[in-house]
Amino acid sequence: MNPRLATIALVVVSLPLAGCSSGDDDATNTGPSPWAGKKYFLNMAGEWSVPRGIGKEIDGFVPSFLVDVSGTSAGALSVTIGAAQADATADTAVQNLCGPTAKASFSGSAYPRSVIAPVDMRIYIKNEPDMHEPVQATGSVFGFTLTDVLPGTDTAATPGKFKASMDFRELYRLFTALGPTVSVDGVCQGVYKEFTPVGCEEDPECWVKCQPCPDDGAPYCLTLEAEDIAAVEAPNLSVVEVTEASRPATCVDPLPSP
Repeated sequence: MNPRLATIALVVVSLPLAGCSSGDDDATNTGPSPWAGKKYFLNMAGEWSVPRGIGKEIDGFVPSFLVDVSGTSAGALSVTIGAAQADATADTAVQNLCGPTAKASFSGSAYPRSVIAPVDMRIYIKNEPDMHEPVQATGSVFGFTLTDVLPGTDTAATPGKFKASMDFRELYRLFTALGPTVSVDGVCQGVYKEFTPVGCEEDPECWVKCQPCPDDGAPYCLTLEAEDIAAVEAPNLSVVEVTEASRPATCVDPLPSP
């Protein structure tokens, strides 16, 4: 397994949510929601479509989430999402207290359709490569969106989707395969080399590369997308609030000197 590809997957490791979303404009269900008051386990392993071909490299590293839905009216729900410890299942999941949590408001009026679409968040990532010491970092994620991941009564419901843009300016250090002098520019160069399709070298429109970040336009963000992801009900889960400042000291490593 290429450690560089593994850490791209780990970029998703602590994806807490913050923001708001909406459902189908034609929906009229404003009564009690079947999701209200329930907890769910969300396994992010799915069919990774962007960048094309990344799935076979990262599925084994994609983390899971703990999802706690609150509210009563279908038109006014919220979720608290925390990171799960590695190798979790719906029956064994325990919250990773290094991952900051956040809340997202969303509408359940289009049940079983849903969109949870926060603005941005902070994420915790830990890389434990075979040939290097473990490395951890906390960085920014923009536009994290979950579409139709919450379960409905129809087992043939539309498969869920995921999309997010990852900022490598603090997360670059996780790319241990690039050596002790790894840099954010080196990581973005590696993304281009690994995932740009053969034959696209002369066509910038199909290059896979870092893009401007939404906060300040710095060219260090990469968009990932996945399909066929779904949450399952897990009533025994416990999700507590975690802020970046309240985490255990062991969750934080200083950034390398420039």
